[in-house]
Amino acid sequence: MITGGSRRTTDLTAARSLILASYAFAVVGWELIVLVVTAPLGLREDRWSSVAVHQVVTVAGWVTGIVVLARTGRRALTVRRRTGRRLVRTGLAVALAVVVIAVRWWSVGDGQALIAGEHRSYLADFGQVGRVLTLGQVGYYVAEAGVVSLLIAFGQRSGELWTGRAAVPWGGLVAAVSWGLVHVLLQGGAAGLYAAAVAVAMGVVHVLLRSWRATWGVTALVFVV
Repeated sequence: MITGGSRRTTDLTAARSLILASYAFAVVGWELIVLVVTAPLGLREDRWSSVAVHQVVTVAGWVTGIVVLARTGRRALTVRRRTGRRLVRTGLAVALAVVVIAVRWWSVGDGQALIAGEHRSYLADFGQVGRVLTLGQVGYYVAEAGVVSLLIAFGQRSGELWTGRAAVPWGGLVAAVSWGLVHVLLQGGAAGLYAAAVAVAMGVVHVLLRSWRATWGVTALVFVV
């Protein structure tokens, strides 16, 4: 039986987790701040130095946000993991990631890893410096995946506490309507819908793995490949 005091405590913890999720979403928006602040500086996409500055500043902000949020929300990120069928759940998570990657390859039509295409583009535009920019882009995707994984983890914790339903990908839904919406506004409907679908899929991955770090790893794989 849940007493009134226990219910209030649960609601407060759920609300705090949702607030942490909103902070994670704000950290995702750091890149927009970088774009606004650097625009008057005359940074141009056709200069390798401009690309490098954008990568470094964006990644630095995201990594800082990850560290701060992971420490601040340490208790919210500590969840009871399922003990049974761990190998099966891990296999399902990886299989889902493969499906997401395959859908992107099919929709784009080039059948290649995302980072491979960007690497060729960097080499064509900037020569050998492109190799360094490719490494920077990998760091960019890994850092973004970390922030999105925290957004999912905090959203999942909040939804579970409020509803008691741990099998629903609450975190993925939170990420879909926030991170996905940003893609709709910046890149159009198709990109936004794909981002929302990826968010929900990674929310399912988090439900399966019950670890934000493991979700981070799978999400980074999806973003890079």
